[in-house]
Amino acid sequence: VTTETIEGPFQLNPGEQAPLVCFQFKMSHFVCKVYLAAGAEEGTRHLKLQTIFEDNRNSLIEEHRYFMANEWNSSKPYTRLQCGSRDRGQTNVFTLEYDLLCPVQLPHYS
Repeated sequence: VTTETIEGPFQLNPGEQAPLVCFQFKMSHFVCKVYLAAGAEEGTRHLKLQTIFEDNRNSLIEEHRYFMANEWNSSKPYTRLQCGSRDRGQTNVFTLEYDLLCPVQLPHYS
């Protein structure tokens, strides 16, 4: 990722008390988005990284794609893999999300 590929910040909910900001960038050849929102608890921020990619293997049937997503989700904490649905015409498209809730200030220990 280079600074030239980063777009944003885009505020997605102008006028709201808790702002939601989005950045978009390209990593390798995948378009990625980062969302930053104020958390429900005072002094926290919710950070979500999202990338959408396409699997070019036409031999994968729908059951295999859902199996892959379920296997990923059961073994990888803090992440979620979703596969595209047939009704949207995006059968080989996957969305990978990584969620992180982080405090605004981190204590330093010596």
